[in-house]
Order: sequence, then structure tokens, then C-alpha cells
Amino acid sequence: MSTTRRVPLSEVFAIVFCLSCALSMTQPSRAQATTPLDIQISASPAVVQAANGKLPSSILLAVTAKSCLDVDLSGDTLQIAGPGLSLVQPSAGKCTITATLNIDPNTPAGDHNIILLDKTGKPIGSADFAVLEATAGAIPAGIAPQVDVIWEVLTQSVCNDVFGKRVARNFYCIEVKIGNNTGHPLQLAGVGFLQHLDKLPGNPDIILANTSYASTRAVLLRESVLSPRNEFYHSVQATGLIMAGFIPFFHATNPAAHYATAVSIVSGPLLQAMSLVWPDRVVNQLNNLDDESFRDNQIIPNNTQVRTIVFVEKSALTELLNGISTNVSSEIVKELQAEATSGGQQGHVNAEMQNKIRDRVKGTRDNSEQKDGMSVLKFKFHTGDFSPLLVKLALGNLVVVGDEIEYLQRVQVQGASGGGASALTLSPSRLDFGKLNVATPSAPQNVTVTNTSTAGVSGVSITVSGTNQGDFVVQTNTCSSVAAGASCTIPIVFTPSAQDSRAAVLNVAYAGGSPQTSSLDGTGVQGSTGVSLSPSTTLTFTAQKVQTQSAAQTVTLTNTGTNPITGVNVALSGANAADFGQTTTCGTSVNGGANCTISVTFKPLAAGARVATLTVTYTSSGGQQTPIVNLTGTGQ
Repeated sequence: MSTTRRVPLSEVFAIVFCLSCALSMTQPSRAQATTPLDIQISASPAVVQAANGKLPSSILLAVTAKSCLDVDLSGDTLQIAGPGLSLVQPSAGKCTITATLNIDPNTPAGDHNIILLDKTGKPIGSADFAVLEATAGAIPAGIAPQVDVIWEVLTQSVCNDVFGKRVARNFYCIEVKIGNNTGHPLQLAGVGFLQHLDKLPGNPDIILANTSYASTRAVLLRESVLSPRNEFYHSVQATGLIMAGFIPFFHATNPAAHYATAVSIVSGPLLQAMSLVWPDRVVNQLNNLDDESFRDNQIIPNNTQVRTIVFVEKSALTELLNGISTNVSSEIVKELQAEATSGGQQGHVNAEMQNKIRDRVKGTRDNSEQKDGMSVLKFKFHTGDFSPLLVKLALGNLVVVGDEIEYLQRVQVQGASGGGASALTLSPSRLDFGKLNVATPSAPQNVTVTNTSTAGVSGVSITVSGTNQGDFVVQTNTCSSVAAGASCTIPIVFTPSAQDSRAAVLNVAYAGGSPQTSSLDGTGVQGSTGVSLSPSTTLTFTAQKVQTQSAAQTVTLTNTGTNPITGVNVALSGANAADFGQTTTCGTSVNGGANCTISVTFKPLAAGARVATLTVTYTSSGGQQTPIVNLTGTGQ
């Protein structure tokens, strides 16, 4: 006779736990699953070319991680494989490694790989680098310099698959190919679309700019927080934490062990299994965005082409798309009516014709109206339900905004005249002046120049170049000559001319050696001014005998802004101004955030109510201001 054995709950948990462990053991850990080249990097410049038949002896090479959120290159190094190429003096930061690339004059043309190595020497990233046979120089005579552009609107499904549902719901994804044949590198500031609005007075032209990379990334990051998958995954994580919090309440050994096993399953193998079955797609979508989307100030070298993705908000095209869809549907109605008439049918829009129109126009029917005795369908476009061709018509003409960079190679190429390694070094390699009010000069910051050679250096020239070179001024050049082993300093003052990030490059050059550079950065902000008085309305004195003086009461003046106020003047006025006296520590100016005091006394000249006004006049960036405090007292 067979018997039935009841399996204890503890054994069930143990079996599930072992199966989960076995499943997790079959999957590699994060460290094991990482591919040998798991960090996307790019090199700048990505090509080197001959000038006047000669390759430069060395260039300054910068290798940058394409995504800087979870990457830290500090401690990593670079390696390049190829005859005649060698990297020296690497300097690693969080997102960028710079090094001098020495180039033998006999280096053959071809493609090479720059390998990023971690602290253990393991390859973790790769970037392309090429040596060109001929100079990508000026456009041949008789051919006009040009920038070639073609573009297309991606379908809703492709945009959704590549960049995620929330991005596809809010933006049109537009693939742009740009070829630079201008004779100079191009730095692109933005991509826009020029539209001619015939229905508005004056037929104005407007330019619809692309949405910034940072804004698009923020939309995608929000999807990573609110997606059903991640909400459920985080709920399971929270469940594991809550369950773990109840473990101390189990006093019996076996139930406590069983419960702890269940907690470990929820917190470990269950989450791992879920990640296998239901992976987080946003991670790959963020990588796609980092790799493919347009970045402000993107550089396109001469005689090269780039392919990038720009994003335009859908809401900006709603009215234009509705107008275009109405025109298209009207033309289709006319065509179908003509077909019906030629076939012996009545020329009105019947149900069959409506279905044909809906098939041709990717929209949904809103309603129909009678026009000239005929039924004309009207269409309204909904989010994501569109034809890429109609979106392209609504966008208009593509506009590329950028500048030719004639100085780019002069900044990047070192020792082009045949000079050797530099005897001079600069410290620091970057000066950050922080935030400063527009048109307000900073305190000087110094760059130290050190001669590391055994011979003196003379004829040192110091210049500032770059986009905002006028905002950074070298006060004095004390480094025109530097003795062997000696140092000198270059004082620099930053005066922002606009409210945004400002950048330039300090160049230190001399005959016979490679020039050295230090980057200069700062941000211009709009300062504020404001004054508060405390008490702010009325200062009251107790009854005081006539011709006797009270104790002083204090009014505090505070400059609540960041800019100084000037022309400060404290005065008494009103019917009984002579009954009150004042002294002040404010002087004629008060710096931003500072305060001073005004001491007020009351000496009634007659019995009864006595009143006066304390006024503080000052000048700020907003003009002249005069806050007041009312003074009251009683003579007896």
C-alpha cells in the first residue's frame, strides 16, 4: 500500500532556492558579462593628415568617453598600434584622457585603433584613428565650398525601438546626414527647420530649433523611472527589504530560517530571473541616445561626413500637420470623385471611398462637412499616427547653424614646424573661475610655467584663443624668458561678457619647442540687487520727556542681492524731523549679502505725538531706490 508524504514548507523553499541559485549560476556576473570593450570612446582629432607634404611630428590627442554618467577614466591609460605612432605623457581625467601622439615622418597611411586600458592593463574601449595620404585641404579651383545635407523623418515604430516609447511619443526623430566640403572644420551649434507661414499676416518665416540633447535625455530618464517594468522591479526590491525587516520577530529557529530563505529568494534570484525575462530596455536606449543624437558644438572635419539624430517636439507641428492633412485629404477626395464619375458612379464620398482615404492618409477621421454640395472629410492627426512624408513637409527646409574653424589645427597640432618636445610645462592644465556677475572682473588666477630642461628658454609668447578669448585677459607677461629649472606665473583675469558658459585656451609658445596649453573656463551670471530694512515699516519710541533724549533704537539695512549698492544716503524728513537723530555705519556703499546699521534716537521738542520719516537712498543696477521707515514717538 502506498503512502502519501506531506512535503514540509521548509523543503519547498529549499528546492526553490536551489533552483534559483542554479539559474543564477548559469548567468555570468556583471563583471563576467562585461565585454572586453564595453566603454564607447572617441578620439579627437580622429585623423591626421600631411601639410605641405609632411606629417606633423606630434599632435595633442584627446580620447573622451561618449557617456560620462557612470564612467571614470582616472587611472586608465591609452595604447595605439601602428608603425611610427607612439603615445607619451597621458593625463587622465574623469571623462577624458589627453596624450601627445608622436608621429614618425615615414608613418604609412592607414587605419589604426586607439585602445583604452584599465588600471590592470585590460582593454575596455576602442576608438578609430586614421593617417591620411593627402591633405584634406582647400576646395579645388572652380568648385564652390559647400555643406551637403540630406535628412529624413524616422517612423514612429523605429523611433520607439531605438529611443523608447516616451521619446517617440513627445518628439519626431529626424536622421540628418551632413557632409563638410568647405575647406575648414565646421563646428555645429544647432540644426533647425525653416517654415514659411502663408496664412499669417506678412507671410513670416520662422525657424524651429532642434530640442537639446540634455532635454531629450531627461525625457528618457523619466521613462526609466515610470516604466511598468521598473516600477514592478522596484516594488519587488522594496518587498524584499520590508520582508527582511521582519526577520528579528521570528523566535523559533526553523520558521526564522525558512523565512530568511524566502527573503533571500525575493531579494536575489527572483530579481535576477526577472532581469533575464524582462530586461530594462531603457539602458540600451540611453546608450543609443548618447551614441547617435546631435550634440551642441559638434565638430565635422573637412572632407568628412557625419550622420546624427535630432529631435523636434511634436506639439510644435500640430497646427501645420492638421492643415497639411486637410489639404491632402481634399486632393484625395477630388481624385476619388473623378474616378467614381468616370466609372459611371455618383461623384460623392461614400463609405468605400472614406476607407480608401483613411488608408492613404495615416490619420483618424474627425468629421465631415458639406462644401459646394460635396462631402469632404476632415482629418485630425493624433500622437504617433502620422506619415513621415507629411511631417517632412510640415518641417520645411533644414537649416544648419555653425562656424568655420580656421584655427582648429593650430590649436591641436604640436611641433608642426619640426620642433621637439617642450621644455615648458603648465600647471594647472585647467583654470575654472566659477560663476561671476556679467561685466564684473574676477580676482587674478595664476598659471605656473616651469622650465623642466637644463637650458634656459627665451622668446616665450603668451596668447589667448578660443570662442570667448575676449573674456580672459593676461595681466602681465613675466615669463618672456625662463631659466633652467625655474618657474614663473601668468596672472589671468576673467570678466564674463554674457550670461552663459565662457571658454578659451591659454597658449604658451617659444621657438624650437612644442606649444603648451591650459584651458580657461567660467560662467557669466546676471547679478541681483535688493535692500531690506528691519524693522521695515515703523519704528516706535515710548513716551519721552520734552528735551530729553531716548536710548537709541537700531534699523538694520541688508543688501539681499549679489551686486553692491552705491551712493547710500540716510536722511530724516517729515513734520518733526528735528525731534529725531540718526547715525549710521553704512558708508556710501554696501556689498552684496552685507549689512549695516542705522541708530535712531528720539528727543521731543514739544509735547504730543511726534512723527518723521527715515529714508535710505541708494543706486543699484535697477536705478535709484528709496525705502523708508516711519518714526513715531510722544513728548510729555
